[in-house]
Amino acid sequence: MVELELVGFAELKKISSFYTMCLHEKGGTRKLLVPIGDVEYAFLQRLDLKNRRVRPFMPDVVNNLLTKLNYKIDMVIIKSVSHGIFSSDIVVSPKDGGESISLDCRLTDAVSMAIVTEAPIFVKKEVLDAEYASKARGDREMLSLNSLPTSILKEAMDMAVKSENYELAAQLRNEINMRK
Repeated sequence: MVELELVGFAELKKISSFYTMCLHEKGGTRKLLVPIGDVEYAFLQRLDLKNRRVRPFMPDVVNNLLTKLNYKIDMVIIKSVSHGIFSSDIVVSPKDGGESISLDCRLTDAVSMAIVTEAPIFVKKEVLDAEYASKARGDREMLSLNSLPTSILKEAMDMAVKSENYELAAQLRNEINMRK
């Protein structure tokens, strides 16, 4: 597994209501760019540990519950990605050293728990190898088609047709059809 760190967010240009969460390989050069919606983006932005919150957010509540049950979050693991859906686990264990438990979780929820608890985020090596952002023309980073939700692919395909980029439109259409 490869450790990642959350380094920030960026708006997906020309695609409505989507952002990317940027996870950088710790001690390396690769980035895993995860498309997220505007609601998830706004929530993760508010979880900044430097900002004091008047009332706890749900990750705070879950962390408080785990603490009262004498558990701690050990790590977040990004297990796989398929058709724009990232699968992840939150790994928790008893503070007194018992057996750990993996809990299946949406990636944005897992990252929010990692932010609140300062737990490390890991990705399986094969996921990072397949999905890391590659450099495109002019130093721009490109997302893997597999990491994009179908809704973004459809919007991008419509934009490609409008701009008469039929080769790109065909690639996007093929990816969308493969998912059906």
